[in-house]
Amino acid sequence: MGIKGIDMAMGLESVNNEEEIYNEILQIYYEDGVEMLKVLKQNIQHTDLKLFITHTHAMKSASKGIGANEVSDRFREMEFAGKDGEMDKIEEQFPSCLSAFEELLDHINKYLNGEGSNDSGGVQQILLSMKEALEEMDTDVFEEYLEKLEEENEEGLQNKLYEIRTAYDDFDYAQTISIIEEML
Repeated sequence: MGIKGIDMAMGLESVNNEEEIYNEILQIYYEDGVEMLKVLKQNIQHTDLKLFITHTHAMKSASKGIGANEVSDRFREMEFAGKDGEMDKIEEQFPSCLSAFEELLDHINKYLNGEGSNDSGGVQQILLSMKEALEEMDTDVFEEYLEKLEEENEEGLQNKLYEIRTAYDDFDYAQTISIIEEML
């Protein structure tokens, strides 16, 4: 289970790991996002800066809430560019922000419709989260992710997961991280 561009573990954590509630929030984010995309595309042409700041702030927060950290960061940059009156920066970077947002909405839509929910993007996101957890020495979180991958029994991952488990159980965290990096 995964959505490219979303740290689902983070999103799920925000709703006490209630998958049904998280999926409902994703549905709302998607529906609102489609409408907001239209508004944002129009807004940049009309350059209502106050409204632009309000919308980018809202999307920054909503995106962070579902675990879409990259898109959230892009909206944050645009919000602050708006507050600083940096119209050149907005004109230069806002189209790529919208493109990333549109791509995220597409991934969410596919997930909600049961398409590609077990894609490699989800596995890669889990691997990235595992690496980050181990680098921060958060072994509880690392083990949760590892067990999740082992339970899903992703085809073609069994040998690598065994290598990760062995290195981790031997407290060879550097080797564990190295194996994860190879997989990414």
